[in-house]
Amino acid sequence: MVGEAGKRTQADIARELHVSQGAISQLEKHDDMLLSTLRNYLTATGAENPRIVVSIDGRDIALKI
Repeated sequence: MVGEAGKRTQADIARELHVSQGAISQLEKHDDMLLSTLRNYLTATGAENPRIVVSIDGRDIALKI
């Protein structure tokens, strides 16, 4: 099942972030970005409490971004 984020277009996200659709297209092509940019992007796509999960010694640790 596709989540709500999967239903949002680049234009929808651009409106949420007050940028152009072209800026979102370029953002999605980047290999790296600031965590604050990633957080804003994820929030605009509908994510709640975005975080990154890393595995350390076999344990998953969630890091808020």
